[in-house]
Amino acid sequence: MQLNKRYFIGIDGGGTKTQAVIGNSDGEILALVTGKGSNIKATPKEKVKIQIGLLLDALLVKSSIQKAEVKAVIVCAAGGDREEDSVCWNEWIREYFQSYHCTIRVANDALAALVSGTFKLDGLVLIAGTGSIVYLVQEDGRKIRRAGGWGYLFGDEGSGYYIGTQALSHISKLYDLNEELDEFSEEVLKYLQLNNTVDIITKIYEQEQPRLIVSSIAKIVLKLAERGNDVACRIVFDAVAQLVHLLGIIYSREESAKSLPIVVCGGLFENEYFLNQFEQSLSLVMGDNELIKPFVSPVVGAFTLALLDMGIPITKKMQVDLLQTWMKVDLENKIRRN
Repeated sequence: MQLNKRYFIGIDGGGTKTQAVIGNSDGEILALVTGKGSNIKATPKEKVKIQIGLLLDALLVKSSIQKAEVKAVIVCAAGGDREEDSVCWNEWIREYFQSYHCTIRVANDALAALVSGTFKLDGLVLIAGTGSIVYLVQEDGRKIRRAGGWGYLFGDEGSGYYIGTQALSHISKLYDLNEELDEFSEEVLKYLQLNNTVDIITKIYEQEQPRLIVSSIAKIVLKLAERGNDVACRIVFDAVAQLVHLLGIIYSREESAKSLPIVVCGGLFENEYFLNQFEQSLSLVMGDNELIKPFVSPVVGAFTLALLDMGIPITKKMQVDLLQTWMKVDLENKIRRN
């Protein structure tokens, strides 16, 4: 334990995974833990509550920090800006820390993604992972505009889930037309470990969380697009166009958006082909925006948000310390998992 330090926890809760870090008031990240997805619109609340408790247990053990030493916890979760979701998270975190005084804040996971790239509450953020959303944040977080983020049933345009559904739709249409499977369809079925099209129904609908397996199909679609497969390229181009359209909605509502930095986060942007396609499409409509792909995970943004909330300025030195200590704990985490 380090003396004269205050400790803060940042949690980034996504649809596929949840990460938590703990660090001190100097911006040094001490430990990282990773768990399952924690979107309470896709996973039963009681299950998420148990997972978060275990995640926090592991984080405190790993860092050798006691509950009483934690001064603030910031949860940035999918849907965290909805009142009913915020109430749940607040209750869970407060119950976990019991009588220990700890400041708690719950926000949308887009804020963590934004701050991971800007280290301040000012800019645009586009998340394209399992789901998708665009957020505009200005005036130190007091002004917020959003587009998308309506979930997989009637939204999440351009996301991994969107790409997965387009891939499955292509395969099912070939079956309905009694046409032979093309290379694209064969590769997707192989990825799903299926021998024929009709088995897709059982494979998808009998999953505990079908949304996750559908969104995972984006991986093979991107690989095929990189190889020049026409169907895959068309699906990726359509997904990119959907994301650019979401940004266009924000542009049409806020003139100032055309001069703000754009932070891109989420699994799709980890793929260089997808990122390049997005940059090319965006260049046709964007203003003077700087495109930022963060060097750190959104969970670092959640931790940084905790520092900002406690009135701790994020200096250049602190940004360097954040990056260096993040790289260390992230590497340790990857080595441990492998």
